[in-house]
Amino acid sequence: MRAGDIVFHRPSREEWILAFADNGMVSPCGWPPTTVAESECLPVTDASDDEHIAMLRTWAAKSGDDHRIAVCRRRLEDLALEVNP
Repeated sequence: MRAGDIVFHRPSREEWILAFADNGMVSPCGWPPTTVAESECLPVTDASDDEHIAMLRTWAAKSGDDHRIAVCRRRLEDLALEVNP
């Protein structure tokens, strides 16, 4: 699982678009901010590489103290990509 993927979160019975997936944890877009174990989710639709990078950049370009921003910035750094190309 990775940013941009659509997953089914079993406990809430909701479909989520992921803001990030990192170290066995996932966080959906939307409110309230939450992070859950990847094992709670089932894959529905995989993001393309372009969709994945776009999702990371969307979150990384935001401001504020939302933990998803920091994780997405770190993931872009890991991939040697800029927030705003």
